[in-house]
Amino acid sequence: MLPGTSALLILRSALSIRRVSRPLRRIADASLTIYLVHFPLVKLLQALAGDVLRHDYLTFAFVVSITAILSYAFHTRVVVRSPVLLWLFNGAPRPAPGTVPRTA
Repeated sequence: MLPGTSALLILRSALSIRRVSRPLRRIADASLTIYLVHFPLVKLLQALAGDVLRHDYLTFAFVVSITAILSYAFHTRVVVRSPVLLWLFNGAPRPAPGTVPRTA
């Protein structure tokens, strides 16, 4: 590759990421929250569901599904409503009403 080609490809990728659909943008904004919250939820749900479901694949599917839903719900119901938590989990201040949230 030419020396400047990789820099151009990185720049092109960085500019095209701004054209992400709204649902994917919302999930991306919640990704750090989901990452930080999912492990305790997985352990809790495994402990609760392991004896009830008794099948490893069924337990796995249940735990992954419920953890994803609860982690995203925690982000939308708690983190987004708190300027301090939004700053801690997203590294950005809460956007002013009527503006589009800005992500790096």
